[in-house]
Order: sequence, then structure tokens, then C-alpha cells
Amino acid sequence: MPILADPAHQIAKDYNVYDPDRGLALRGVFIIDRSSILRQIIINDLQVGRNVDEAL
Repeated sequence: MPILADPAHQIAKDYNVYDPDRGLALRGVFIIDRSSILRQIIINDLQVGRNVDEAL
């Protein structure tokens, strides 16, 4: 399963998880199926941990 990094924050902006006031993105997991349909969104504030394996 591909995992994507977004160092320039462009994808974070596209998915509305970028916080311009703090200059960073909230933690998000977006599960997109093989037909390019978005199936699940999980967005956590920075204080909340994340585990991609648990989300999948």
C-alpha cells in the first residue's frame, strides 16, 4: 500500500488539512481505493498520535 509524504504541503492544502497560521499540516490518513474513490478520512490534531497500521 503506497504511503505519501508531502514536504511542500501542496496535498495538505488540496485536502484542507493545512493550517496556514501555524505553517503546518494536521495529521491525516486518507484511504483511496483502486478506483480513486476516497473511502476513509482520519484527521488528528498534532497532539494526537497516529498509527497507519491501526488505521488500515
